[in-house]
Amino acid sequence: MCNKPRVHFLRYNQWPERDGAKHEEKERLIEEKPFGGIKTGDKATVSLEEEAARFIVESFTPKRKLYRPEEWSERYLRSARMEFKEDEVEARLFQIFVLDVNGHFTCGFSCLLSKDPQKPPVPTLVTINTTSASYLDNSCVAAAFDLSFRPPPKQRLVRVANTLPSSPKTP
Repeated sequence: MCNKPRVHFLRYNQWPERDGAKHEEKERLIEEKPFGGIKTGDKATVSLEEEAARFIVESFTPKRKLYRPEEWSERYLRSARMEFKEDEVEARLFQIFVLDVNGHFTCGFSCLLSKDPQKPPVPTLVTINTTSASYLDNSCVAAAFDLSFRPPPKQRLVRVANTLPSSPKTP
């Protein structure tokens, strides 16, 4: 069984909204400065420099820490995947997210669903919404799906490199 924490907060990097922040909020936003956002504006739509992170993953175990999504993916998903055998694939991918949908929070969890045991299961992010609004088109929901099912960037590059056809040998 995986002992890694499975509840994560996926939220917008609010540093771009620092100009509108008040008092204690201004102090709190300082910790988000390293995630980038030279320009100011709405956290969901402001253009960010290439190295800036739109989202931050906040974890609380073993202590509170903020991660770039790719850092979180490296740390949590890789270590969780190593703890499971191949036949425990569904269990290792199960993650719970509290999702910042820009003005509201919702929850979601990742899982693999299958109607037919003869077919491979489908990667799925189930979101739980307590309002009448629809948040499925929010980029935070898409980011949670990617964090759950896409390998970290370095692994993707290796996988792509390993699938490229080999060059023909010259005589």
